[in-house]
Amino acid sequence: MLPALLWLARLHDLSVAIADLGDYSPSELRSEYDPCDRAIRINSRVIAKLDSPAVPGLLAHAVAHELYHHLEHCAGIRPSANRANRERLADRFAREMLAFPA
Repeated sequence: MLPALLWLARLHDLSVAIADLGDYSPSELRSEYDPCDRAIRINSRVIAKLDSPAVPGLLAHAVAHELYHHLEHCAGIRPSANRANRERLADRFAREMLAFPA
């Protein structure tokens, strides 16, 4: 599924990179969408904490989650006024995307 999601990001002219996004203790910032740079960044600190078999799943979920935020930004999806609700919707979108066969 990850290759398909990376293809979809490219289709939307988005770069995908692994970067140190800092420490947000006690919460965990797994990834971010940057509309100015047209980029999805996945937190290297989160990846470093995982066993290697879990990394592709995290990467796929993060890309799908941030694609949702990109669709909010480019008016494909109407954004919720509530930030926590937007994050829940992005997580649900990612779970549903990952449920489809690649």
